Amino acid sequence: MGITTGVMFAPDVPSTSLQGEDSGSAVRGYDPRPLGWALKITKRPTRMTDNVKTFLMKKFEEGARTGNKTDPVQVARKMKTLRNEDGELTFKPEEWRTVQQISSLFSHQTAALCHRGIDAEEIPEEDIKAAESEMALDTLRSLVMDDMGKPSHPIIVGVSNICKLVKNKEP
Repeated sequence: MGITTGVMFAPDVPSTSLQGEDSGSAVRGYDPRPLGWALKITKRPTRMTDNVKTFLMKKFEEGARTGNKTDPVQVARKMKTLRNEDGELTFKPEEWRTVQQISSLFSHQTAALCHRGIDAEEIPEEDIKAAESEMALDTLRSLVMDDMGKPSHPIIVGVSNICKLVKNKEP
């Protein structure tokens, strides 16, 4: 018996091929992908838990005490890898903060310190909540900007090429 080339049929494994759907496959209409699988998922901004607030404020205070600014990139990485005594992740993935969010929180805290001339431990709760809402807005803003993308060129309205009109300075 010689070597045969081609595709062999395995009856216990459903095919995910969309070609030849009417070819009489064993499982008709089976598509392993859920409806909407290619749609971009947008996350809703969430409030920081007390655990996250405490961690970020400790990192900020540590930087304020030592005089060395805490790097938001390192803090974001630490949030994703920090483990408790049981070896479990300290923060769930939905609690992780982006570098931009951490940077925004730190800059708000720095501004509050400079404005009031107070220690990091004395930051009012309302300032922390304001920084949280600002971070949520930053996240939402960046999600909207990602969804919008860059405009495609040329920009055409009706039959007019707006880019060409601007370039040629036509009315």
